[in-house]
Amino acid sequence: MRRPGEADRFGVPGQRASLVHRWLRPRRRRIGIAVGVAAVLTVTAIVVWPGGGDGNAPGLVTRVLATGAPGGGATAPIPKADRATIAIAAQPTFLIFVAGRSLTGTSFSATQIAGRDWGWPIGRESELIDASRTGEAYWSPAVNSDRTMIVYVGGSVTQIGLFAGQGDIVSAQLNGTGQHVLTTTNSDSDPVWSPDGRQIAFIRDGYIWLMSSDGSHQRALVTGVSVVHSIAWAPNGTELAADAGQPGRIAIINIQNNSFHWFSPARSGVEQYDPSWSPDGKQLVYGVTGRNALFISNLSGTNVRQLTSCTAGCEQDLEPTWSPDGSQIAFVRTLATGEQIYVVPAAGGAARPETTGPDQHAMPSW
Repeated sequence: MRRPGEADRFGVPGQRASLVHRWLRPRRRRIGIAVGVAAVLTVTAIVVWPGGGDGNAPGLVTRVLATGAPGGGATAPIPKADRATIAIAAQPTFLIFVAGRSLTGTSFSATQIAGRDWGWPIGRESELIDASRTGEAYWSPAVNSDRTMIVYVGGSVTQIGLFAGQGDIVSAQLNGTGQHVLTTTNSDSDPVWSPDGRQIAFIRDGYIWLMSSDGSHQRALVTGVSVVHSIAWAPNGTELAADAGQPGRIAIINIQNNSFHWFSPARSGVEQYDPSWSPDGKQLVYGVTGRNALFISNLSGTNVRQLTSCTAGCEQDLEPTWSPDGSQIAFVRTLATGEQIYVVPAAGGAARPETTGPDQHAMPSW
């Protein structure tokens, strides 16, 4: 999901300047990418085909043949003996996320999709869903509502690291097996399941697209909303929440009649980002720049309350996702030492770290 402030590096107005160093973090947009990449990357060929995965299941192999390509591609740093079983991963308290030594631009590393139960002690190792091969990366995993499948973005570390987390969308069983490449444009991001599991919404070059869960019937959703950075499907199945525009605001999109309205009035110098629906569909949790923290409010934008406090070494809280029972919210906290996943009670209270260590963790899905 898009990190507010990162576009300052490319001179996009209306963004925060305090997080300029984060411009290399994968973003959910393509604004200004040509400016930042043209000097270091000349792509001569992109080849995508189903391939060998991690040796245990068919996988996605995405190769970028480039002249002067940036470095990266370090081996995934967290070798694990335990692959998550479908039974473990299907538990509603099992949280899935991306893990990697570096999740930043030119040093982006090979990654893993991993998971852990939010109630496990902090010292207990996460379990492996799937690991990308050296030079490749996975991003944006999302679990379907019946917890049998995941969908995510796959590509080279160069593609994922420099092109806003864009690549090709892949589906798989919840333990990482049975991979199936759904899109092959190399420019798709942020896939999310419809509540009934029959469709997947995703972002292609700043616009919202829909497709059937098998990758067929790909079509743009024409609503007038553009420059989309992240999306979330409402539990009612008929609406999407999108972080869109410059500066970013949350739009509530009616899929059936191709219309939208803004979640709240525009505020000068303040952006909203990364919306996520409560399981009952009555509230949104989202980030707000300035405080760089998470807030919860009703769909009318009323009863706003601050959920997290980003202070004392915290740079930004982002990427919130609600637990299936509505009691907890997992999110990513950006620290001086990197990014880690935290969990906070939805009713409010202290946030506790869910992941630690030298490796970074991001993009949680519940």
